Amino acid sequence: MKLIFLRRITKWLWFLIFAALVPSFLAFSLLAAPVNNLGKNLNSMNSGLKLEIATTKPTYRIGEDVIIRVFLFNFGNDSVIVNSRLALNGAGFPGELSFDVLESSGNSIPFNARVNVGKPNAADFSTLAPSHFHGKQIKLQPYFSMEKIGQFKLKATYTNKWTGEEMGLKVWTGNLESNTILFQVEN
Repeated sequence: MKLIFLRRITKWLWFLIFAALVPSFLAFSLLAAPVNNLGKNLNSMNSGLKLEIATTKPTYRIGEDVIIRVFLFNFGNDSVIVNSRLALNGAGFPGELSFDVLESSGNSIPFNARVNVGKPNAADFSTLAPSHFHGKQIKLQPYFSMEKIGQFKLKATYTNKWTGEEMGLKVWTGNLESNTILFQVEN
């Protein structure tokens, strides 16, 4: 009972924090969208869904957890059922999220974890009403080695192939690419 209460409190705190920050964040991210990503952003806007990522701060120390916040927004006029599990895995493996992390040299940092997420269950699907979002915080280090000093670039891809038909649901399927973020790792 105590755990359920703490989860509800945590979820409401997240909502309150991001409800205050999201309008300015979205206005900036939509206005500052790079030209080479414009088509991808328009395609995701046509579906009503948009994927956004952010760090908790611009600079981290070596050994400090790099925290990535992932948000799946519904900008459409209709509610959408989504796979809100947001499980991170390597590109092409089961899971909804994959990250592309680049060093300042342009070299890709490999995904170095073994993740067995399996199929989502009914609790992993949720309805996003218009103008609502689902979010999750992810620590980068269990999945990527962040032991170098420098600037890093990160982009996320959300992929859902699970239709939900076996559970009587009509779940959104497809791919969304996020904005690109930069962060620094220092001694």
